[in-house]
Amino acid sequence: MPCSDGGWGREEERQSYERQNAETQAKLDNVTRLLCEVCTIITIPNLADREDISISKVAGLKGWWVAHQKRDAEKAALMRGQEKLIQEEAERRKTVERALNKLTHEERKALKLQ
Repeated sequence: MPCSDGGWGREEERQSYERQNAETQAKLDNVTRLLCEVCTIITIPNLADREDISISKVAGLKGWWVAHQKRDAEKAALMRGQEKLIQEEAERRKTVERALNKLTHEERKALKLQ
């Protein structure tokens, strides 16, 4: 019989860590969303000139903002690429379906499509 202190087993401990990590990630995602919204507002023309709200006034914020915008652009490009692949596959399936609809029952049978 394995040694035990009567506490949580490894599985319960792993699940607890996973819950904590999920909660921490959710909080971080929320802060990132809020920070992105603030930076978007700050960089609107005519507002960026105001001295009371300027990205350059907050240490490290400008670097974060530039990197964040780059990640957002990369994600958007990836999503556009995925959407394009999905569209191309849908078009390919329609083409195949149109081609198959031109075949007679005997032709489909000969090609072992039925």
